[in-house]
Amino acid sequence: VLNPFYPSIYGVGFIGTGKHKASFNRKDTKIYKDWASMIGRGYCSKTKKKYPTYKDCTVCKEWHNFQNFAEWAVQQPFYGLGYQLDKDILVRGNKLYSPETCCYVPQQINKLVLARNAKDSKEKEGNIKRTALVWKDKIGEDVFESLMNWTVD
Repeated sequence: VLNPFYPSIYGVGFIGTGKHKASFNRKDTKIYKDWASMIGRGYCSKTKKKYPTYKDCTVCKEWHNFQNFAEWAVQQPFYGLGYQLDKDILVRGNKLYSPETCCYVPQQINKLVLARNAKDSKEKEGNIKRTALVWKDKIGEDVFESLMNWTVD
């Protein structure tokens, strides 16, 4: 019998006990993939080496338990639409995955915020604000507000 509290995911993450399933018909669930990927960004040395932007990232202790993360995720207004988990739109420069700092956003928004291909900062800011207006009814108010106040350093 496996111990659901044994930190088997990168030495910190564990499944816990509760209603959320890590797999169904031998396939990882989307919510489990989101969680395991997040734990990896926080604690996998190979991931941190391959993607230096995750060098200082960590995950709050509460979310080391898959059940806690999954419960938060399913309560998010736009979870389940294929959106991506983001940690630094609500809090610029954030390195901690937590309920207070994370949100689910469309891939288009996530890529735009990360993009470095704009000719100048005003162009990028304009692109972010225009995209926020397009997605206004399909993202959280806090996400919309953060994007509309976005400035490129």
